[in-house]
Amino acid sequence: MNRFSRSASVAIAALSAASIFLALPGSVRAQQAPPPRLVLVLVVDQARADYFDKLAPHLTSGLKRISDASARFKNAHHDHAVTATAPGHASLVSGLHPSRSGIVGNRWYDRSAGKVAYCVDDRAAPILSFTDKPLTSQPGRSPVNMLAGGLPDWLESARPGSRSFSISVKDRAAVLMGGSSPNGAFWYSPTAGRFVTSRHYMEAYPPWLIEFNKSHGAERHFGRAWEPLETTDSVRTSFGVRRGAEKSKAFSHLLGGLSFTPGPALYDDYAHSPLPDADLVALARDIIAAESLGQDDDVDYLAVGFSGLDYVGHRFGPHSAEVLDTLLRLDVVVGELLDFVDDRIGLEHTVVALTSDHGVMPLPEAVDKEIPEAERLGTSDGLCLQGLEAHLDQALGNARWLEWNLYLDYDTLRGNAEAHRRVEVEAKHYLESCEAVRRVWTRNELEAAQMGGNDSMPAGKYARRYRNSFNKDRSPDLLLQLHEYRLPKMGSGTTHGTPYDYDTHVPMMFMAPGMPAKDIEDEVYTVDFAPTLASLLGVRAPGGLDGTDRSELMR
Repeated sequence: MNRFSRSASVAIAALSAASIFLALPGSVRAQQAPPPRLVLVLVVDQARADYFDKLAPHLTSGLKRISDASARFKNAHHDHAVTATAPGHASLVSGLHPSRSGIVGNRWYDRSAGKVAYCVDDRAAPILSFTDKPLTSQPGRSPVNMLAGGLPDWLESARPGSRSFSISVKDRAAVLMGGSSPNGAFWYSPTAGRFVTSRHYMEAYPPWLIEFNKSHGAERHFGRAWEPLETTDSVRTSFGVRRGAEKSKAFSHLLGGLSFTPGPALYDDYAHSPLPDADLVALARDIIAAESLGQDDDVDYLAVGFSGLDYVGHRFGPHSAEVLDTLLRLDVVVGELLDFVDDRIGLEHTVVALTSDHGVMPLPEAVDKEIPEAERLGTSDGLCLQGLEAHLDQALGNARWLEWNLYLDYDTLRGNAEAHRRVEVEAKHYLESCEAVRRVWTRNELEAAQMGGNDSMPAGKYARRYRNSFNKDRSPDLLLQLHEYRLPKMGSGTTHGTPYDYDTHVPMMFMAPGMPAKDIEDEVYTVDFAPTLASLLGVRAPGGLDGTDRSELMR
């Protein structure tokens, strides 16, 4: 549960931290640099790597400061196929692919329970209620579904006095970034309109969070509209805003709709804007101050998951004025956080790492001339996919072949391995006849490949990424790979979740005392993030990870 007591004296902790930090083989820090007291992990949800390249000349605050002073891995990718929020955050913190972390998606089908499971569901860890607002109907949240620990746990093991906190608008981001048992994980509840936590972390809200919720959150934005910061045509051109010139300069989005009082519509609109990012920074400052993070030589951990970009990107697309405004606002609030950390702890005592959980596909309608193959799924695509079970009935006889989506019904198959393979092959053959589908990956071929016994499995990054995404207990029996630039979404907006570079290519930067800024072109993976950061902190990562310490590349 909690780790609120520090078990070693400051003198002993200082000596231990300094000796480990300076003696670590392969560390890239200058030996005269003091050992860090705080690691600040910033995960910007849905941040494509090219955002930072496009905006570099126009950033003026926190993002610029980090980029200018960091070792920047220019070719960092998520090396799994299902590029969703939960698998991305789990890979970053654990150094493991979804195949081993168990976080194969935001949701998956739990065969034993006969229902869809949410990645951070835990009925045994209910959301804590407020005295004026019972939340007993809210589902519980914890990292119980994560099959391994992560960087905060490695820190706790190496330095028992270390303290860990994680915060985000999204519950799954906050929970997964915190590891197994941080001192606190907090996220925004659209139902309550406040930042909350669960019984997994504590029995009651700390007084500082109760006070924070009184002065922050959605309700103070009621009666206001989200309007863009003032910017220039050159910034919009550099970023590639694709809307008409008269529309790209200004927009106005009402928060809360046509309501007379704050309520659920306001809480939801607030979450789907860049405004919570400023509140997250205020919350980070309160945690640092109230919990005295970074005040001795035990390395404390604070992860901040900025979710605004993802919510905005889904609605408006990566080339929108709204996404540009979200990034410019993020630059400002990250600058405020760095200034606070510098004043209170000192950046010379802080390691800052910035990355993302996934990218996003451009809106097909915005890039139809530059990328003619870009297209969203249409009615005919949906009809073809919906025809799978009818085809299986025709080919194999009437039965209940699918239990949920592409999870086969095991009651129908009755443990018959040959029948299972036959259904897989027939389903694969049919689905690959659908115009939008490039390939179908089956349970049998992915399991065999993971055990090193499938010579027919094709080589290449897509086969590797699907293999890294597949967990035999949680993944479906069939995984679809659509054609590149075929958006897996109907209607409007955009999304992610594919193995293609626009979804996998993310920024990965490390700013540490005594480490020079440089660009690194080697291809690396997000499972390398945690072991590399551990090395910079002088902490030994566990053996057998999928990720590799890349700190030598920063020399």
